Amino acid sequence: MGGLLPSTILGIVARSQNGKSYDLERIQRHLLDTQEDVVIVNCNWELTFFKILVRDICQRTGKTMDEVLFNNPTEEELKKLGEICKIHRNENIYYQNEPVNAKQFAVDIGKCLR
Repeated sequence: MGGLLPSTILGIVARSQNGKSYDLERIQRHLLDTQEDVVIVNCNWELTFFKILVRDICQRTGKTMDEVLFNNPTEEELKKLGEICKIHRNENIYYQNEPVNAKQFAVDIGKCLR
């Protein structure tokens, strides 16, 4: 029906190596690029924020993970990296990388929505 309705809660659940992270990254990249007014709560404990950021840098620059992590960037590449990192510094996204109980999760999300 053209996307998610307001106030939709969506859970992507599957066994390891079945594309959950890939789907989440595609959704997240679309929302970051369109700057829509949303809150993303990323509770994927297999894929940390650092891994999400590095994978997005690889996707947007066409570089491999080894190139991004182990090669010194040029001045031009540093500017591009800064632009990509700025996209991820978005108040509409909250990353919670550690497993927590339901009560702590509610407290953390409540802080984001204030």
